[in-house]
Amino acid sequence: EQTEFVEPDTVLAVRKVCQQGEEVKQVLVQWKGKTAEEATWEDVIMIKSQFPKFNIEDNVVEEEGIDRDQMNLPQLNDELVNHTSSGPKEWKVYSRRAKK
Repeated sequence: EQTEFVEPDTVLAVRKVCQQGEEVKQVLVQWKGKTAEEATWEDVIMIKSQFPKFNIEDNVVEEEGIDRDQMNLPQLNDELVNHTSSGPKEWKVYSRRAKK
């Protein structure tokens, strides 16, 4: 079984969702080597912890008509973000089966 490692490329959108009674910020991530149709919604805290060098704020695609307040993501609690990493960590999140 081959594990596929991907890195975030661009943030296409930002949203807030309610999970278990708490507001969670999510970003729509386009992954390197993937199309926009393959983008996935990810929790900001997960992206910041797995990819500490990926600056979410600098990668937000700003479009006309989007409320600017939604683009200003507040800084996350530093103790929840891994700053000791010297490079990408190996996280096995999903493995895809080959198309038939």
